Amino acid sequence: MIKKISIPPLDSESRIGKAFNALFYVIAKTEATEASDSVVWDFSACSFLHPFFIGGLSIYKHNSDRQIELVGLQEYPRRYLTHIHFDSTLELQDANSAKALMAQYEKKTYIPICKFDATDENTIDSVTSALQSIIQRQANLPTGIVSALSYLIGELTANIHDHSQSPHGFMFSQYLEREGCINLCIVDKGISIYGSFLRSGKFLIENLANEGDVLNMAISHYSTKNLPDEENRGFGLPTTKNMLVEGMGGSFFILSGGAFHRHDSHGQQTVALPPGFSWDGTFILLKIPVNVPDGFNYLKYAERI
Repeated sequence: MIKKISIPPLDSESRIGKAFNALFYVIAKTEATEASDSVVWDFSACSFLHPFFIGGLSIYKHNSDRQIELVGLQEYPRRYLTHIHFDSTLELQDANSAKALMAQYEKKTYIPICKFDATDENTIDSVTSALQSIIQRQANLPTGIVSALSYLIGELTANIHDHSQSPHGFMFSQYLEREGCINLCIVDKGISIYGSFLRSGKFLIENLANEGDVLNMAISHYSTKNLPDEENRGFGLPTTKNMLVEGMGGSFFILSGGAFHRHDSHGQQTVALPPGFSWDGTFILLKIPVNVPDGFNYLKYAERI
């Protein structure tokens, strides 16, 4: 049986919460189909594809065992999905291929949805270096932001290697010149932050009953590592988000397992998602401004570690 799912329309002004709702709507509808069903995603109502929504949808599709067909695409969305490798993520097999493949996007405004080996530190280092370098060129970033960008990307890709138990990580970047920002997604399909806390064995089970509470622990310098104090940095999330939001005037969003946290100019909030709604792994979105407040110095935040 064919099951058609209408993709909700989103515009460039759609808030992240609305993009989340749309993502979970499509995932929930898809998961509710029978294994024998043919799933069709209908994009007829979409003239714009929100980077955060479409990045999550692509990675879900890539990891799904269902056969999913796309229909109803208008000309611009169809070309956009082709360019960003929506149907077939760009594979970064090793350190050398990562650098070579990503170099071809220096003059674009995006980096396509990429899949990289999260078990090999050399590949992660190469991916991190190439991603930072290309975004710097795409957005013509001033020198003062480059070190902060390198730190942000390095911390989040290292987390996939150190904590997620995922063999692969995913990333996607879109420079929005009119909005003066870079939307950067860094994603894994691992055990989630909650799963990492459980796996560490360092915390009483009764203290890990709520995924929202555990996510708050992760963004408050609690660590799952068993290292000397100077190395006990945990996920590095507090420094990352404070540098981005407080220092640079950007926005930070994280979805992990059944919990979501946002931190932006309107404040910060952590929410435990309703039963039945979750992301297998961790999905982080950074909205990075290309112009930051005068006097910003990333070392002010890095020194908090």
